Amino acid sequence: MPEAGPLEGHAASVGVVGRVLRHLPSSAVIVGPSEWFRLMRPRCVKVAGDGTTTVTDAENYRMVASTLAGEYRWVLTDIPHHRLPSLNDPRWGRAVSAGELVVSDTRHHRILHLRRSGS
Repeated sequence: MPEAGPLEGHAASVGVVGRVLRHLPSSAVIVGPSEWFRLMRPRCVKVAGDGTTTVTDAENYRMVASTLAGEYRWVLTDIPHHRLPSLNDPRWGRAVSAGELVVSDTRHHRILHLRRSGS
C-alpha cells in the first residue's frame, strides 16, 4: 500500500504545478457578523467565478459561503415556506449566481434550486 500523501485528510487549494496555495483544516472557522461557523465534515467546496466559496457543511446541516480569504458571505440552513424546511446531510452545493444556489439534500432525497428573495 502506498504511503499517504501530505494532503490526505486536509482541504487544500492546489496550484497548476501541484503546490498548496491555501490549507483550510477541518477545524477551520469562518467568521460571520455575529457568530463563528466551525466546519464539521465538510463534504464539498466550490468556487464561483466571483470568488464566492461555498462549503457543504454536512454535519451542521448547512451551506456556508465565504470569500477565498474566509470572510463570511451567507449561510443556508432553512428553506422558508417549504414542507421540509431544513437541510439534512447536504452533500453538494454550488452558487449559480450571487442570489442563486443548487444543493443536494441527501436525507430528504431532493435537489434544490434556490433563489434568494429580492434577487
